[in-house]
Amino acid sequence: MMNSLRIAAAFLMLAAVAVAAPLITSISPSTGPAAGGITITIDGSGFGTTPTINFNTTSVTPTTATDVQITFVLPPGSGTANLTISNGPESAQTTFNYAPPIVPPPVITSLSPARGLASQATSVVITGQEFGFSPSVTFAGVAATIIMSTATTLTVSKPIDSGGDVTVVVAAAGQPSNTKIFCSVPLTSLAGYYVDLDAEQVVPAPVGSYSDQINLTTAKLAPAGFYAPVAGMMQAIPCPPGMFSQNQGSASPTPAPAGRFVATSAATSSEVCPLGSYTPFSGMTQAIPSSPGYFVGTLGAFQQTPAPAGKFVAGSGVTSTSDAPAGSYTPVAGMSAAIPASPGYFVGTAGAIAQTPAPAGKFVAGSGVTSTSNAPTGSYTPVAGMSAAIPASPGYFVSFSGATAQQPAPIGHYAALSGVTSTMTVPAGYYGPVIGLQAPIPAPAGTYAPNSRSAEPLPVPPDYTTGGPAATTITPIPQIKLTAYSLGAGTAQSVSFETLASQNYGIFYTGNLQDYILLETVAGTGVHRYAHL
Repeated sequence: MMNSLRIAAAFLMLAAVAVAAPLITSISPSTGPAAGGITITIDGSGFGTTPTINFNTTSVTPTTATDVQITFVLPPGSGTANLTISNGPESAQTTFNYAPPIVPPPVITSLSPARGLASQATSVVITGQEFGFSPSVTFAGVAATIIMSTATTLTVSKPIDSGGDVTVVVAAAGQPSNTKIFCSVPLTSLAGYYVDLDAEQVVPAPVGSYSDQINLTTAKLAPAGFYAPVAGMMQAIPCPPGMFSQNQGSASPTPAPAGRFVATSAATSSEVCPLGSYTPFSGMTQAIPSSPGYFVGTLGAFQQTPAPAGKFVAGSGVTSTSDAPAGSYTPVAGMSAAIPASPGYFVGTAGAIAQTPAPAGKFVAGSGVTSTSNAPTGSYTPVAGMSAAIPASPGYFVSFSGATAQQPAPIGHYAALSGVTSTMTVPAGYYGPVIGLQAPIPAPAGTYAPNSRSAEPLPVPPDYTTGGPAATTITPIPQIKLTAYSLGAGTAQSVSFETLASQNYGIFYTGNLQDYILLETVAGTGVHRYAHL
């Protein structure tokens, strides 16, 4: 009984797990685009509720699934795909066809340029759509060489033709495009000229441009640094030094303005004058260094500036001035060196415009001096601007430094030499009657000076005598006692007198009591003397 129950249970379990194999009866739609993305419906049976779907090796998740119908989104693909639906261990297979893509024909929208010379293989850019991967291009049925290709742009070399309106066609994936017309102009030109494609005529290169080749379709602009002054030029002319052209297409060069220069040819700009130099007019090829006595302190100067009074510039190409140093001066603008102060003058500060004369009482011996010296004792400087002190003259003296005048020796004094600082006292026996004496005056005969500093000599009193000039003392004159005399008219005359032994006696003759003639000198003996006249 127990065994029968177990067998029955086993049959029930087997009946519970048995699954019917999937069966595909229809696919709708039966084809789809290569891009996928549409909903596919599969009808049949045995799909279960959780079937798996594979397109070749790609797994697809069902959108809806029942035992009899499945929907899902078609994945991208191409050609014929193997479709497999599995429900557990059971599966069903069929095929699905992807529709080939619909390729539109190529479309030309523009040609650039749309005109060209018939004799040249002009490069033409064709713009449009659907040019594909390996298009072909023809001009009037003649194949053009493709230089560059994308789906929207083709660059081709137009074949040489005989001229006229040429039909252009692009073919891609076996489909021709619409047509465009390329105007092929049957003209040629020489250097200096070009073919105007729009006007379809040969014209000279205009002013500011040139044509250096045959069969050009446009003239070339003269590049910056060059110019073309007339029409029909085959080459542009480089700007000469001193000139420049900043832009293309110049008909004439531009001279460098004042304050600037151009050193080389074919220049596109001018240079600013550096510090220390200038350009006074336009078109200069180099800056001029500032001259000695002048300076240039700014960039781009068109003139040099003279050094102001009190300053100087020694060299050329200088950017600033120097003060005249102490001891020198610059009286006017534009000086290249300071002037040393002259003897008799001095300059005590830097930057002076004039020298200063040494004041009276002072002097300046050398040049380039910054200060004065006092006139030393024994000398003087009476006026300003003296280069040496004047020694005091004989008869004068200077007792202090810085004197402006000499002083005369006072009465009773004298100064024998020059350059003395004090006077000498007139000694006894001499006198000084006036100021400014160079030597004392000896007291003359008949006078004496008993003291020093005498202004006048004293007269010798009666009955006294001196030892001669410059006497300092007087001596009493011994009295002569006449003892006899004979005064005969026309006869010999004689006189007798007593003498002293210590005296000499002179016998004089006078006819008017004013003028005396020494007749004889007699030595005294202390006895009676006789003189024959």
